[in-house]
Amino acid sequence: MCSFLNPKISEDFRKSINASDIFTYSDKYKENFNLLCVVMDRVETCVSYLNEHEDYPNSEEEFLSFMMFGTMLVDAIKEINKRLNIHINKEDEYCFFSEICCNEPLNISKEECPTDDKFFEYFRALTFAHPYETSRPKFLKKGEIQYSPWVIANKYLSGLFGMEDAVGVRIYSNMQDDIIDLRMPFQTLKNYINSRYEQMNFATAWFKEKLELEKEIWKKQKINRKQSPVEVLKEIANILDSRYMNCQDVERAIEYLECELTKKRK
Repeated sequence: MCSFLNPKISEDFRKSINASDIFTYSDKYKENFNLLCVVMDRVETCVSYLNEHEDYPNSEEEFLSFMMFGTMLVDAIKEINKRLNIHINKEDEYCFFSEICCNEPLNISKEECPTDDKFFEYFRALTFAHPYETSRPKFLKKGEIQYSPWVIANKYLSGLFGMEDAVGVRIYSNMQDDIIDLRMPFQTLKNYINSRYEQMNFATAWFKEKLELEKEIWKKQKINRKQSPVEVLKEIANILDSRYMNCQDVERAIEYLECELTKKRK
């Protein structure tokens, strides 16, 4: 049975970083190392939780937890791609939530329709991040503040609204008396989260590409084999050190060769 989120994506990301210590120690890359460690661990935690809770939530608490882990996952991928200057195709910005935005109950015009990322930020703000004061979205009316008393997660009632797996959020507004119940298919939300998770492949490809570029430089490094064995080993040690690779065995061999013999031969 296939998982909601493919664990291999995060595993490949970790492998691409651990493939070389240049990403840990090189001045070119080490500034991002702490973030990389955080992203690797956070993403694996989120993937594990979301895959264990991929079925329709049984309670408000389960849905809130799903949104929290989903948000951490989306933000992790967004942050790492931003830090690495990876640009995502903007043609895919309205794949998941545009119909939800343009239809009842939001009725946002096509001109003001938010991107998928902006809508998700709005939705998570209402569900758990800013339920007492959501006012930043640009598609809200000037001065409008929205509030949310609870999230919607009731599979038995969702069929009444034309969706078999509707989830959502109840919304109050300071600019209208009517209560807004914003619903969407749970699968749509999952599809969006998965699409952002799959963008981690771009970061994995970035690290693989950088390592291959470094390897091309390494191939041009030649050792002068006409030197003494000790000097040859010293060059090897320097090259390994420049690549942030373990050179203890080579250094030990150098020590043995340079060790002064004190015992006289008979």
